[in-house]
Amino acid sequence: MSDFARQFAIRLPDGSMFLVPEPAPNPLLPRFLIGVPEHRPVIAVWDQESDAQVVLDAIKEQARKVGVTNIGATIVSRVVGPWADPDLTGFIAAVEEHANGES
Repeated sequence: MSDFARQFAIRLPDGSMFLVPEPAPNPLLPRFLIGVPEHRPVIAVWDQESDAQVVLDAIKEQARKVGVTNIGATIVSRVVGPWADPDLTGFIAAVEEHANGES
């Protein structure tokens, strides 16, 4: 079994990545007491391709509602390696093993 996992994201037509949406404000929280937390956009990442597909299908459905029939967004993936030693020796060894089919 490989130590390398795949993660999935959605690439938008302009080449940018789909970001985690800003949450809607909670009307039950007293904003004047706690303030409004700053939303920091991050790329939405899924461990399963099927989970990313559900979101992409929802994006496409919303686009169809406003007349866009081919949004051009796609699912992309990346390989995520194991945690590395500070000197990268362990990471390099793991990559070489994986490349040689030994893992």
